[in-house]
Amino acid sequence: MNHELIAWIKRGLMNPAKSKGGIAAALGRSASTVTDILKGERAIKLDEIGRIAAYLELPPPALPGVSLSVPPEVQAATEGNLFPVTVAGPVQAGAFLPIDEYDQSTPETFFEPVDPEFPRARRTAFDVIGDSMNQLAPIPILPGSRLIAVNYEDIGIPLRDRMVVVVQQEREAGFLREWSVKQVELLDDEIIFHPRSSNPRHKPIIVRRDLQADDGKTVTVLALVREIKNRVPVF
Repeated sequence: MNHELIAWIKRGLMNPAKSKGGIAAALGRSASTVTDILKGERAIKLDEIGRIAAYLELPPPALPGVSLSVPPEVQAATEGNLFPVTVAGPVQAGAFLPIDEYDQSTPETFFEPVDPEFPRARRTAFDVIGDSMNQLAPIPILPGSRLIAVNYEDIGIPLRDRMVVVVQQEREAGFLREWSVKQVELLDDEIIFHPRSSNPRHKPIIVRRDLQADDGKTVTVLALVREIKNRVPVF
């Protein structure tokens, strides 16, 4: 099965608009994960096949004994103008965490109305830890908030001043990863990703236009934040 899936991915990557980095972003994994998949050193999980297919815009091969059809509950939700949102995990400025390439857990999925401005974009949710954006105007992002975002690679627009985005930094050859929320400021030769915080320990990420951070970390814009949700506690 894995051999057929690898051949399918390689066929999809023949499209010049597709890349290993794009697959990694769709899976919420590092680029090294995709390299391991293509080498046959890491198996592809069933729940990852749909996300890869959506990114490649190429249906997966038929696999004996494996059903890749859309579950009925997803079909019903789609017909009711609700579409799936996958929870990628927490965003926390300053927290570089090891990536568990062999995590077999199924990501949480819930359903939301389609984004009217980006109806074809995949959507991902992130749960906020920390106070790095607690002074964002006009709406602060508080600890415990859930962000609903559209995958940046899907929206086809350049970065703009004041966009609020989810940024990934990698170091140690991709084995450590930080996801954080920042607000964009564009300069002539630099992009600054600002925290908006009352806490002075949070610092901006300053990168050149090639998105290579000034301290050697690799910086990737994963998603554009579209909604901020906060659950009201029951007192």
